[in-house]
Amino acid sequence: MIIVFGIRKFSIYTFSPSELGFTDPSWNGIQFKVLQQYFHLMWIPFFPVGKKWAISKPDGKLYEVPHNILGHLGDPSAKVRTPWYAFAGLILAGVAGIISGISNMM
Repeated sequence: MIIVFGIRKFSIYTFSPSELGFTDPSWNGIQFKVLQQYFHLMWIPFFPVGKKWAISKPDGKLYEVPHNILGHLGDPSAKVRTPWYAFAGLILAGVAGIISGISNMM
């Protein structure tokens, strides 16, 4: 049996440049995304590892945000909350433990 584990990420919020204070027309078509990184086991997210910023260009690819812009954006944890489903593995483990405890008591 193969056990698949690692760290992945998904987008949890998207900001337009104007929402973040970038008014230069060269920013048109670009979006800033907050990505939630999480540890997964068999592709089930167990717990969040961290958040990071990414730039989404019209070509659909994600790019790393340059350091001089990161200072303006700040900490993504302060702007966006972690979704509950990032803890899905821990929730499933807790529910399985409760069900197992109840079945052992009967």
